[in-house]
Amino acid sequence: MECRGKRKREAQQRWVDRNGGYFRGRYEYVKEWRQERKRLEMIQDKRPPAEPLRQYVLLIPEARTGLIQDEIILRRLDGAVFAAYG
Repeated sequence: MECRGKRKREAQQRWVDRNGGYFRGRYEYVKEWRQERKRLEMIQDKRPPAEPLRQYVLLIPEARTGLIQDEIILRRLDGAVFAAYG
């Protein structure tokens, strides 16, 4: 582990020696570059859903109130019936 750390420190020092002024005086350049490439905000209008939302009503027969986890019967408002077993 010591060798790896030493090698990393040496590599970082070599980079700093070669690129000493890399982080100096770049603010204006980067600021202009960002302004030129500034993303436009997307228009996000609210649209109504393609289909109207459906409302479901949960009906549990009195005889089955103790068996909620075994069987749940759902009945849609428009009359179609289906069961979800759990």
